[in-house]
Amino acid sequence: MRKRLQLFNAYFFVLLACTWTQGALAQSNRKILFNGNEIELSTPSTDTLYIENIETGEREIKVSIPDPFPIAMNGKTIINETHCSPLPERSLNEYFIDLVLQNKTLFDQLTDGQYYINPRHFVINEEGSIKYYKFEGITLRMHHSSIDIVTKNDVVKSKINKLINDFIQSGNIQFEAAEKEGKKILAVAHGAYVSITVKDHITKVDL
Repeated sequence: MRKRLQLFNAYFFVLLACTWTQGALAQSNRKILFNGNEIELSTPSTDTLYIENIETGEREIKVSIPDPFPIAMNGKTIINETHCSPLPERSLNEYFIDLVLQNKTLFDQLTDGQYYINPRHFVINEEGSIKYYKFEGITLRMHHSSIDIVTKNDVVKSKINKLINDFIQSGNIQFEAAEKEGKKILAVAHGAYVSITVKDHITKVDL
């Protein structure tokens, strides 16, 4: 009976993965408005991965959906090529590490745990200005407290997320516009990833 149940589960996950993949392929690229600009995001195909469960030793199917990526703004192609990526005046990580340290009293209000900040997909125009980015909020990576930690953090996290969004849109992050064949272009810059640990209401940047 157990074996038949396992076979059924495996069949169900394969069927589900196929259904999701077909659905993703059938969709057209998604367009959103961001600060008055129409951004077209890619619709990536889902990836089906086979991972061995350490506890059972059995293979399990995991469906991975890649991050949608900006490919056009107001109908104009956004270049995504490593060799002509816009360069910030400083490392993007440095900008956000400084932001954390300058607002340490706010971050100290978080409950104990390890968090990360991951703003990414910065679209930089020909003048070096940020026209689009993706930031889903400060994220709890692991914690050493009760299960209601998310609820306790809601107010503080909202303040932190506003701080980060306001900072990105303030113009304080300076870029040198990307160039291709001697011309300034609309292009994507790499994102930032900053990890912090809060313990006993003391924030430390994980370097």
